Amino acid sequence: MDKTKLAEFIGIMLGDGSIYSKNGTHRMVVTGHCEEDYDYLINYVKPLIKELFNLNPSIWKHKNKNAIVIAAHSKVVIGDLINLGLVSGPKTMKIPKFIKTKTEYIAKFIRGIGDTDFSVMFKKKYHAYPVISGSFSNKEFTERIKELLKNFDIKANLNSRCVHGFMIYELNIYGRWNLHKWVQYIGFSNPKHLTKIAIWKKIGYYEPHTPYKKRLELLKQKTYKSS
Repeated sequence: MDKTKLAEFIGIMLGDGSIYSKNGTHRMVVTGHCEEDYDYLINYVKPLIKELFNLNPSIWKHKNKNAIVIAAHSKVVIGDLINLGLVSGPKTMKIPKFIKTKTEYIAKFIRGIGDTDFSVMFKKKYHAYPVISGSFSNKEFTERIKELLKNFDIKANLNSRCVHGFMIYELNIYGRWNLHKWVQYIGFSNPKHLTKIAIWKKIGYYEPHTPYKKRLELLKQKTYKSS
């Protein structure tokens, strides 16, 4: 098994995934936005699961939620993932030991987390200042991600806030140079992020809340007209 790709998959699972192993049911699930994450889940995550585990995931859209779900079933695979440190049921944000043994594993693991649990935004005047931001409920896990980013000389600011009685820990990565280093050393696999960055590079700014399909159209145009 390709451990580099496994590291990325574990990042995906700790971001938007979960596993369940109980009463004869052994299932992995990855959930995303039905528009923003559709291409990523169908064209990247699904083939990744097939390559790593030789499983063919099922796909469906939540009836009452704007979400798409990929799921695969295997007692052996789920057992292997639990042995690596993933937990059945509510997620315990534990990073498997093997990921820290090589920089390439760390990079791919963070890519999986970044593709699922981080946002790419462009703020300040003219929406030209890049910010990569991720929010987590586990303080220790957030601190570990911050430390792992130092392997790539990426500086992240950690802030906390209370939302509806629960503490949220937020990593914010500011500026062009940090974005450049993320793209160079870690990268993104999710077109949700890649399209925003591509538009920003093309015209120097990115207008917030531009729908994913609209972004694809804009990137096909030779010239760009602001809405």
